[in-house]
Amino acid sequence: MKYIYYFLLLILPISIYSQRTEKITIPDGIKYKYADQEIIEKTKDMILSNLKDSLNYSMIDKKVFVGPHLWYKIQDKKGFKNIQDGNVYLIINNKPYLGKLLQRERDSKKMLNLLKSESKNNTITIRKLNEIELKYFWATISTEITEPILLVEIANKKYIMHFSEKDNKLIWIDQFPY
Repeated sequence: MKYIYYFLLLILPISIYSQRTEKITIPDGIKYKYADQEIIEKTKDMILSNLKDSLNYSMIDKKVFVGPHLWYKIQDKKGFKNIQDGNVYLIINNKPYLGKLLQRERDSKKMLNLLKSESKNNTITIRKLNEIELKYFWATISTEITEPILLVEIANKKYIMHFSEKDNKLIWIDQFPY
């Protein structure tokens, strides 16, 4: 019986530690759903792998929503000018902003290739969003925010990446404007 108590005393702290979730400050009015830390870490690893390996596109599916700030910056670049469908207007602070729903895998790959080229020879930092970044994202979607959602910083540019809870594929990307 004595050994069972020692075993429980040893296992309990380990199990509590392994189930920890990194908490962040959520601004008032924003609904936020945390994911297990293991999912967050796997997502971070997947992002790094996709950005560093020119042949890895495992984080994308056919459809990826490009938020208004990033779309504004890339819409006139080669390969993006001809994408006719998928225009989405978002109302932010009572002003309409154009975003784009990429609906073909080849278009989603083009978008990811831009990030891959930026990440060459640059440090990549991946973390959870802070209050200001959450407020910006909330202003664009206005629904419950579910993890995994991460901020990826490459060469002084910050990208908000939101992934599906179901299959951990990228569903939203935008460049943080501030």
